[in-house]
Amino acid sequence: MVIYTLNSKIKRVVFITTLFLYSTLFANTNISFDGYIYSDNLKLNSFENKQEIKNYKKQNNAIGNYDLDLNYQYEDFILGINNQQSINIMVNDGFIKTWNFVNQNFDTLLNSQQIADNIGNIDIQGDYKASKSYKVYIQKGFNYNNHSFLIKANIIKGTQLQELSTYGENKDSHFLLYIDYYYNNKNIVTKDDLYDNSYYGYGTSLDFDYKYKYKNFNANILLEDLFGYINWKNVTYMRYIFDSNTKVLGEDGFYHLNAFGQGKYYYNINYKQKLDIKYKINLKYKVNNILTIYNNIQGIKSTYFDHLYLAFSKNNIHVNIGNVLNTNTLTYGLGYKNFNLIASKTNTNTQSIILSMKYKF
Repeated sequence: MVIYTLNSKIKRVVFITTLFLYSTLFANTNISFDGYIYSDNLKLNSFENKQEIKNYKKQNNAIGNYDLDLNYQYEDFILGINNQQSINIMVNDGFIKTWNFVNQNFDTLLNSQQIADNIGNIDIQGDYKASKSYKVYIQKGFNYNNHSFLIKANIIKGTQLQELSTYGENKDSHFLLYIDYYYNNKNIVTKDDLYDNSYYGYGTSLDFDYKYKYKNFNANILLEDLFGYINWKNVTYMRYIFDSNTKVLGEDGFYHLNAFGQGKYYYNINYKQKLDIKYKINLKYKVNNILTIYNNIQGIKSTYFDHLYLAFSKNNIHVNIGNVLNTNTLTYGLGYKNFNLIASKTNTNTQSIILSMKYKF
């Protein structure tokens, strides 16, 4: 544990030092940080802190991402390295209803038919995905009148894999639930840690960036990790099936009782992870030298958050006020030059944080 933590700190120091040396040796070098967390009242540790899910009564989603990026520009080409961490959580109404019933009725685990008879006909879906990776990329830009296009090719080194999926249904008093879980370092269900640093994955992806500018209006559409994948080696796969139909007719002609939950671990397997496409849609309209209107949409697959805000700027100081439209959450922000911080807080937990910084050497 101590050795693993020390190695992680050394790697961070080496990475930051490399960024600094690289930026001081080359002109036309840019460093940027872009991070966001959006949540409709679902905490990011909900799958690790199991009591948290009991607080929710309907479908909830949370997405988060940060990028630390360093690049060098030569004419229309950009070469860069990127450190990225992302998280995506989704639990639907059926998952929450099932979870709450099991927690309130412990003997459900001993009498599987109870859960089938009490929660009604529902579909169950709960996903937790978290990843860390490094990217080396080359980017090429094209311009045509008011339009510009950027295509980026990435080579990816994945350092963390967390991909947990629960899915199933309860139909006509038959409860059936599957759990598929791939991981390479920590099992968030059993809390077991694996500290072998050899569990890496390698892959590729493409990014596409389109920008349009007309007078005081700007539009930007960014698609990340198109056709993306990471090939992992020596990862662990956990597979569980919960079936309330425990009475099964055997080949011998007699009925047998199976356990409600049956599971198995598969160790040191190879796994091709398909990367989810992340998308950003940014609209900007500059009303005058003081007021600018922004509409930013961040999303992963079917989960997205639509953020509309006003930015008041004077003497390089920015004050923002806005609303995350699909969660009706007020946001407030403050910035200076190319540094911006926007956040919101409710009585339960922080629902949105957006932090960005850009610097050119």
